[in-house]
Amino acid sequence: MKYKNLESFYYKSRNEYENQYVSRFDDICTEKIDFFINNYQAFYVNTSEITCLIYDIMQANRQLDDICAQLPGVALTQYQRNKLIDEINITNEIEGVYSTKREISDILDNIEVKDKMLRLVNLVKKYEKIMQNDEIDLSNCENIRKLYDEIVLQEVIATNPENIPDGKYFRKNSVSVWNNKQQHVHSGLMPENAINEAMQKALTILNGDSGNRLINIAIFHYLLGYIHPFYDGNGRMNRFISSYMLSKELNHLISYGLSVVIKENKSKYNKLFITTNDKINRADLTPFIINFLEFIKTSLFHMNNKLREKEEKLEYYDSLLQNVYRGKSKYWNVAYFLLQNSLFGFEGFKMTDLKTLLPFGYAAIKETLELNKNIIKTTQIGKRLFYSLNLDVLDQ
Repeated sequence: MKYKNLESFYYKSRNEYENQYVSRFDDICTEKIDFFINNYQAFYVNTSEITCLIYDIMQANRQLDDICAQLPGVALTQYQRNKLIDEINITNEIEGVYSTKREISDILDNIEVKDKMLRLVNLVKKYEKIMQNDEIDLSNCENIRKLYDEIVLQEVIATNPENIPDGKYFRKNSVSVWNNKQQHVHSGLMPENAINEAMQKALTILNGDSGNRLINIAIFHYLLGYIHPFYDGNGRMNRFISSYMLSKELNHLISYGLSVVIKENKSKYNKLFITTNDKINRADLTPFIINFLEFIKTSLFHMNNKLREKEEKLEYYDSLLQNVYRGKSKYWNVAYFLLQNSLFGFEGFKMTDLKTLLPFGYAAIKETLELNKNIIKTTQIGKRLFYSLNLDVLDQ
């Protein structure tokens, strides 16, 4: 049975509304949280809907693990890189921050960046650490502020220096959240000591051993939005922290899919916060948790379907390549790496990439590229050349 918001009872019958709240808060399956929202203690009901969602997520995650284990190394590495670039680009887009996939790719390649790109560097490098399984300490307010300074602060300075945090860790003054129609929808916590205390409680929940970790991540995601500790950059911080924590529980590719599903469901996502913040809701976090888990499930399902589709194409085009280059293993080697990149990557390979991947030298690679121009296309960006496989020609 689908779980209903308390709001749906409030406007029908106040008696039923009160009874629903009491029965939910006192239910044997209810988990009470050490956090108060609008003077009500936060809680969630561990419903069958949540249990089924977590089961579906774990099943889909196992499928993703299996698919990744079957993919060739180059294909998987290129897909990881492509998803990382997409995630950063979209998390910026959600906040109205302009960046391009090319800029993010150059930063990943440690290419000298232009001044306007410098504020992207730390954000890109931090997301890259998720792929490298690096540990990030999120245990206290001081570490959250350090993370903010690393990944968001330069962008805030560039766009509006007045939004630089002015408290010990977070903000000193009030902040309001407005919707697209310029309507006020939420005010962050005040004063500064209340923000600090609330954030520490939220971090304790995030890092706690009790309860399901996916549920804890969902709760923290809501609480950071509710507390709104910074004047600007809360959304980017929230998506990064959730992505990082999800990578610790699931296949780390899921950490590069959160912003995409939030963007695709932006209206629903924003409304979730508004509904959960409402006093009528009385701090019932169950609907928020259910929807957040649905976002994760959607992301996993989408990723599995895309990877299966690409895997089938890889097998198909490889069979064509083996027919084209029967007895010419050197040519097939180059073409097969380019095929993986064309299907799973963002852009073609540079000569330096091919020299790193292939078991033969520059002269042999150059010869292969020159003699197979019919199916290998070259794209010039600035002074750099990128090589990829022309799948349309290969099809013919």
